[in-house]
Amino acid sequence: MSKIETLLRLANDADMMALRQNLVMDPNYQHWLDDFDVETQKLWVFGDPAIGFILLQIVLDEAEIIMLWVTPHLRGKGLAGAALKQLLEILRADNIKTVFLEVAKDNIAAIKIYEKASFLTLSIRKQYYKRNNDDYCDAIVMRAAI
Repeated sequence: MSKIETLLRLANDADMMALRQNLVMDPNYQHWLDDFDVETQKLWVFGDPAIGFILLQIVLDEAEIIMLWVTPHLRGKGLAGAALKQLLEILRADNIKTVFLEVAKDNIAAIKIYEKASFLTLSIRKQYYKRNNDDYCDAIVMRAAI
């Protein structure tokens, strides 16, 4: 595990403020916190102050990871993988049986993290993500039985 604290906790107001400050450095992801629905989603954060988050939705015994984000200057240090591992342990303890997510086919680093956590490819969504240059990228739908 990284030397930076990765213990997950549910976000509070201070965490939201810290994340908003960090997201300024990564403007493509700012809207995720704006779209957060406290009634149907959970926002788990890590770091103190918060330097990353996992946004998810739970329905019955299934969960969907909507976004896993780490502040840009701390990427590549194992934080996302450690946070994902902790989240899966929490979900397993809460009797969640299956976790789904989707990831851009060109996000090789994220795909490796998910595969290491036992996620398998379920399907491909062709031309799902629109890129800044008007190109499109496929999405890989993944699933882990936990």
